[in-house]
Amino acid sequence: MMTVPLLLIILILSLIPDIESTITCSDDEGAGTCPDGEKCCRINDADGTITSGCIPHNPHLKGDGMCCNDTIRQDTGCAGYYYCDHSILDTGENDYYCSYEEKDTSYRMPRYNLIPSSEEQIGRVHGFPLTDFTDDNKNSSKVAMAYYSSVPFILTAEPDPEIDEQIEVVVVVVHGSVRNADEYLYSAIVSSEIQQKYPPENVVVISPRFL
Repeated sequence: MMTVPLLLIILILSLIPDIESTITCSDDEGAGTCPDGEKCCRINDADGTITSGCIPHNPHLKGDGMCCNDTIRQDTGCAGYYYCDHSILDTGENDYYCSYEEKDTSYRMPRYNLIPSSEEQIGRVHGFPLTDFTDDNKNSSKVAMAYYSSVPFILTAEPDPEIDEQIEVVVVVVHGSVRNADEYLYSAIVSSEIQQKYPPENVVVISPRFL
């Protein structure tokens, strides 16, 4: 089992709609994979690769969400009934955000940052062995904790110094009562990509799925 110099555990508890599987995005949406219930968005990578990002479903906002196509990479989006908007700052730079208008009131919220989704990450459930279990009839079985991960199987027979030395932070993100660990995994991976304290490749995200 790999060891890490620093362990960061983040517990996120909330209630959002049940998401139990993945969906395949259309060719126009990048032909990638997203958790079921999220909106697929096409991303144009700098190297010309076309992939898909995912807008998380927000139970407090009605609407399907909107992919924003007003940036070069098209890697942002708005949730629910918010639409992509921007204005010009005094510095002459564009300020990108999401807008919603209701009667005479306008609302703004930050855009979602999108990164290419990975079927290997959000579509694969791993098993972390915990202990042997014996029922009332003295039948024994192995008990394992289901989890998603930003890296391959985290339990190995022998430590891998190359991997162990690279990892600085492990983020454990815990879903709410609807078992949508794959969506939590993707959102946490996005956060790990945009944070600036640690190199993203030195951050491992693990999302247990409680059955």
